[in-house]
Amino acid sequence: MLLSSKFEPVVPATEILSKAVQEVRSQGKHVMSLTGGDPSAYGFHPPKLVQEALKKALDDNYHMYPLGSGALPKLRQAIAEREKKVHGVDYDPDDIVITPGSTQAQTLAFLTLLDTGDELLSPEPTYQQYFFYTAYMKSKISTVISMEDEDWRVDLDELRSKMTRRTKGIIINNPNNPTGAVYDEKTLKGITNIAGEYDIPVIADEVYDMCTFDGMKAVSVASVAGDVPVIVTNGPAKSFMTTGWRCGYLAVHDPAEKIKNFTEAVRVLDAVTGDVATPITVAITVGYQNWDKCMKHLEVMRSHLQKARDLTVKRLNEINGITANSPKGAMYAFPKVDAIGKRWKNDTEFMLDLVKQKQVIFVQGSNYGSRTGFGHFRALLLPSLQDLEEVYDRLESFMKTNT
Repeated sequence: MLLSSKFEPVVPATEILSKAVQEVRSQGKHVMSLTGGDPSAYGFHPPKLVQEALKKALDDNYHMYPLGSGALPKLRQAIAEREKKVHGVDYDPDDIVITPGSTQAQTLAFLTLLDTGDELLSPEPTYQQYFFYTAYMKSKISTVISMEDEDWRVDLDELRSKMTRRTKGIIINNPNNPTGAVYDEKTLKGITNIAGEYDIPVIADEVYDMCTFDGMKAVSVASVAGDVPVIVTNGPAKSFMTTGWRCGYLAVHDPAEKIKNFTEAVRVLDAVTGDVATPITVAITVGYQNWDKCMKHLEVMRSHLQKARDLTVKRLNEINGITANSPKGAMYAFPKVDAIGKRWKNDTEFMLDLVKQKQVIFVQGSNYGSRTGFGHFRALLLPSLQDLEEVYDRLESFMKTNT
């Protein structure tokens, strides 16, 4: 394996918890898991019109290679229209690369931008997979603090101070996984201004851009970037509830053609690494072409997430020794446990005790960065309100017993 020693503790911790869950289940006990953000696993399925479009694509014999089907140009055009409608950003369809999932889009961006020893800067907490991708490529993510007591506001002064000659980009996750923070326009402009000063692009993971609460709108960083290059990754997995369909995209905002070579290189890599299945390409195109209907369908899940957010924040803050900010978007809360680092050495020990004693499992916070993630866990908002009540009853009992 090419993982550097810096990240070796994360993978064993994940394996330890996975084995603990399996052991508890082998005893015939039901483990309540608030981990993976998969809408369909909780009864939120793709819009009927998208499902019907997939069936029709099969009936219409869309079984050929994607390039020969003519489906890819239509999907790129539909995505360009979506970005214009939702975020007011103009993309040429040729600036959009279709990938097997938004994580594949990020991997393509990393492979294209990074050489051995290079780095990306990211506000922390940040999506855990970024650490794994860059470590595998013998590069790294360097993080800057986000301030929990200010709704996870990014420390822009630290961001500027950590720039080095090996910094090849700034990556943000907005709305943020795991905290649920939604960056305002001022913060996004601050980030792009710094990127512009150092002549590097911003990579913006915006897969949760339609999962926001309280009427808040997620702003695409490309809409405020001016001539600073932005590499947006997104896809229908969360907004269309198609996590298993493996369809995503990378959109390059580069009006001054500052990263023209990047765009050309990422197309070459995409041709090598694989396509989205043709029937799925056709069906997702229909979804983007019927955007308003799909967003009406999404409202059912978004309404549930907001109710689950309210319940989760209320219950967590009622538990002695736990505090939680109110997420503004995405599908998660990111509470802090005061006793981690005291009663429990780390979040893995906390989680092991919790799953063994109360059969509840969350994602440990250190996965999302050791500086601000330590002492936290990520709690999923997708389960039913009844199940969430049961989870937090168990957590409250656990904390009373152990602290």
